[in-house]
Amino acid sequence: MNEEELTIKLHHRRATTFVKEKKLAEAIRELQEVIRINPKDFTSYFMMAQIYFASKKYDVADKFCQQAIIVNPQDVRPWLILGNIYIARQDYDTAISQLPKGIQTDPKNYQLKYLLGYSYAKKKDYPKAKQYLEEALTIEPGNKQAQQALEVVQKALANPQ
Repeated sequence: MNEEELTIKLHHRRATTFVKEKKLAEAIRELQEVIRINPKDFTSYFMMAQIYFASKKYDVADKFCQQAIIVNPQDVRPWLILGNIYIARQDYDTAISQLPKGIQTDPKNYQLKYLLGYSYAKKKDYPKAKQYLEEALTIEPGNKQAQQALEVVQKALANPQ
């Protein structure tokens, strides 16, 4: 491991400790330093997205998710945060247009399928909602959240208004 890699590892460790201590400004400073050293450090972008999402600063979290996806398009975790950002903003149209890209990254991710199904349900597109919620349950049988959402969708399909 070279000196730069050791420095980055140290900053990541400090940032993780600061997060655990709820010293988020300090954690952000550590991660910003890593990004300054290595602008392609996925871990720093992802951790920043997590911190800002937890702080309900969705616009900033969104930007860090997008950057993490650019750096490592194969990692599905930024898509999970983005899905939750879209739901928190009640931006179901964006969820419906964007989450399939995350599903392409990991077609077996039940959470993304649940978030997409939930978004379709909120838009009252119950057939699509049912499809994605059933897919989520095929991957993660017994998931209570997906089961409850599917029950609501099935009731809506059985009693159209």
